[in-house]
Amino acid sequence: MIDVAYLRVYRPADQVRLPVTTNGRDVPRLMGPTLTTESQRADAWEVEWGGRRWRCPRAPRRRMLESLVAYHQATNRFGMSIIDVAEAESARSELIRIRAGVAEPASVMVSAWHPPLRWFVPFIPDDVVEPMLLRKRLEDAVARAGEAIGYMRALDLPSLWIEDIESLHNWMQSFRGEAMLELDYRQVGWRLGPSIMDDTTFDVASAVDALAAGDLETASHCYSAAMFRWAEAQAVAYSS
Repeated sequence: MIDVAYLRVYRPADQVRLPVTTNGRDVPRLMGPTLTTESQRADAWEVEWGGRRWRCPRAPRRRMLESLVAYHQATNRFGMSIIDVAEAESARSELIRIRAGVAEPASVMVSAWHPPLRWFVPFIPDDVVEPMLLRKRLEDAVARAGEAIGYMRALDLPSLWIEDIESLHNWMQSFRGEAMLELDYRQVGWRLGPSIMDDTTFDVASAVDALAAGDLETASHCYSAAMFRWAEAQAVAYSS
């Protein structure tokens, strides 16, 4: 199985008119040049939070195509061309058809084996709903990520680091109206070891707070602690 972490944007349930998923995790199977363990049905996740029900469309086909095109662009830029050009162009053409008349990006980001640390930037420890599951009003998440970008610029941190957070910030800003952001990395938590002790949310939030105070040394220490915690899982992801 391919264990994954999810970053999802949910809408109030009455605004998402899709059936709710009831299936569990599927077996791995090839879908053209990609490998997936996810159902390809156009349904939605549904959760209860803050006394309300929320839904997130899965859009699995669209997300798979977006990932394939993005991966092709990233590898082709360095002359690697891992994805066949014809496959990439076919995916790009299908994406254009799917996106016709759609103003927002897909509501889900997926990462194999570990949660990217930038996904924690919008959150603080108070946003933890249960171990390895965080939820926050999207408006507040956008504001915190924007503040973090400002702190990083003020300290003249490397542009590549800032661009990673800006990409996440832009994705979140693309959604209009009432929404909730959820970080769910329960599937990959076992990679932290038998104790499954996780302070990643605290570490990243502490790093952002230290940046706000102009304390780069403390920020680096906190962020490094989070990186070390997920180093083994990241190594698996990069070697896959």
